[in-house]
Amino acid sequence: MGKLFKKPKVNAMITGRNIYRTSKGGLLYYNKRMNLVYRIPSNKESLFKTYQSRYVLCLIALILLSITFQVKLVYSIGLFVLFCALFEWRYRSFLKSCSSTKGFLKSDHAISMDQYIDLDNPNLILRILLYGAFAVLLVVNALTSKNVSSNPGLQVGSYIIAVAAAFFCFKYISILARNLQKTKRPQLNG
Repeated sequence: MGKLFKKPKVNAMITGRNIYRTSKGGLLYYNKRMNLVYRIPSNKESLFKTYQSRYVLCLIALILLSITFQVKLVYSIGLFVLFCALFEWRYRSFLKSCSSTKGFLKSDHAISMDQYIDLDNPNLILRILLYGAFAVLLVVNALTSKNVSSNPGLQVGSYIIAVAAAFFCFKYISILARNLQKTKRPQLNG
């Protein structure tokens, strides 16, 4: 029965250098430049995740506009800048709506989100292999399939998903490396 309340369920895809979780499962975003800590409400974590990847979304929009709809490059870049400005404004207004405090001590029961993902090594290796194979298969399919190579939208979509899968593969490799480093540390006997 005690195992049910051990750790709260969290969104493991919200990661980053300045993203932390409290011991109670609350999400914190630390802005180093302004020395502010924002508490992200649990019902708005998915919105924060979207805003966190705002530049990637704008880049995807640029690629889709310029290749799929064959918009001129100058207009695509102009729309890219407009989308970036709009997303940045929305992101800043979202952060202003969250509660914030000055200063941040990492020892205040908060750990980095990258360290929060608690998977054993076989599960990590399985995820690395699956995401890596998925990325490779998407690229091979985009290059060899006549149906995909004849449609620029499908080809770009395949490459975008392959890059995302490779990114997740890299994240799990870094978590596995951290787990292996923890096990190799020498234990001091007092």
